[in-house]
Amino acid sequence: DTNDVFEETSRNNVPKGAKVLTSTWAMKKKANGKYRARLNARGYEQKDGEHYDEHDKFAPVVNEITVNIAMVLSLMAGWAIKVLDVK
Repeated sequence: DTNDVFEETSRNNVPKGAKVLTSTWAMKKKANGKYRARLNARGYEQKDGEHYDEHDKFAPVVNEITVNIAMVLSLMAGWAIKVLDVK
């Protein structure tokens, strides 16, 4: 895979007792005629507390208005703006 999005592994490398989630491919034809493929894990097969805990479900998302206000305030104060990627 050229995008290094996922890594294929054999079932021999899966730890004992771990459940392998099944998946399905979703194909969509874009407006320009090309196809887009997406691999979807079937998350409904997971069990709370066994495959994940309550704290793993949170994904922080910033509001666009908050970003705009921060940009305006930093420009008004003369601060330098740097972009970073948080993983």
